[in-house]
Amino acid sequence: MSSVPNSKILSKQKRGGQPTKELKSRNPLQILIKTLHEIFPTGETINPFYRIKLRDYPTEYQHYLKLLTHYITQINQKHRAMEKQRFVTSREDIMASLNMLEIVVLKQYRGQKQQAEAIYEVLKENTQKGQLLSARNIAGIIQVQKSQTNRFIQNLLEKKQLEKVGNPHKSVGYLYRLIQTEEETESIQEIIKKNQTTKRDPIADEIAEEFSDNENYYKNEF
Repeated sequence: MSSVPNSKILSKQKRGGQPTKELKSRNPLQILIKTLHEIFPTGETINPFYRIKLRDYPTEYQHYLKLLTHYITQINQKHRAMEKQRFVTSREDIMASLNMLEIVVLKQYRGQKQQAEAIYEVLKENTQKGQLLSARNIAGIIQVQKSQTNRFIQNLLEKKQLEKVGNPHKSVGYLYRLIQTEEETESIQEIIKKNQTTKRDPIADEIAEEFSDNENYYKNEF
């Protein structure tokens, strides 16, 4: 399976080699990928490990993995086999890509996700069901600065744990309401126990196995 760059991620630069305003606002990983694309603007690779999937991450990170693997294979081309005039990705290439992705974005993403989940619990414990909150109210409850509050509000909106109510007000801006969902009361251990005492259900077995292995962030299907 060949890897090709995505034109939506790899934006052009202005004449004279100065980055565009759009590029400056992007994260280090996108800048790295654009730099690698300038070094290796052509060429195709074959990735035998294309079935490796990232668990519980935004789909854009899967594309970053694909691009990094493509370029790292190009970097190591002198030591790679060729097939139909394309360099073949090795296990070392895919591991290097995963490690780089982990350092640059995945670890940070997990930290932000855990922090957002903790803040959601704090808000849930300190508000009434259906209570309207301003950004200032939320900042007071979670005890963080305004800039951090705005980031957490955006994270909760994206996760559909918070919703905007009506139009913004001149004095307080938008009002928000916490979305409280009913949590599952049956634990995965109970599911496994039921499967051990009743007729085996292949779908339930698969779900139980996935949850029992939920600390593995990468799904390797070599």
